[in-house]
Amino acid sequence: RRSAPWSRGSRRRTSRDVKLVFVVCRASLERDVLRVVEDAGVAAFSIVPAVLGIGQSGKALDDYPWPGSNTMLMIALDDARARALTGALRAFRDASEARQHGTHLPLRAFAIDCDEVL
Repeated sequence: RRSAPWSRGSRRRTSRDVKLVFVVCRASLERDVLRVVEDAGVAAFSIVPAVLGIGQSGKALDDYPWPGSNTMLMIALDDARARALTGALRAFRDASEARQHGTHLPLRAFAIDCDEVL
C-alpha cells in the first residue's frame, strides 16, 4: 500500500500539528480584527472579502433588506498559536461587547485540523 504523497519527507505534518482557523466578522470590524491577529504575532493569513451569509449574528447579504457583508480570514497555525489567537479574539469580543453594554459582536472563529499537502 502506497502512502499519500503529502505524508512523506522532512516537512511532514499531521492533523494534530496544524489548525486552520477561520475568523468571520462583519466587514466593518476587519481593521480591528486584523489588529488583534497581528498583535497575536500572526504574520501570514489569507483574507476573503465580501463574504455573504446568514448566521448567529443575522443576515449579511449585501442587499436592501440585509445590507453589509462579512470578511473571512484563513490562518494556519500550530495548536498552541491557534489557542493563543482564539484567546486574543475572545478577549477582544468580550471587551467590545462590554463597551457596547452587551450588544452581540458579529465575530466568530472556527478551527479545524489541517494537513499541509504542498
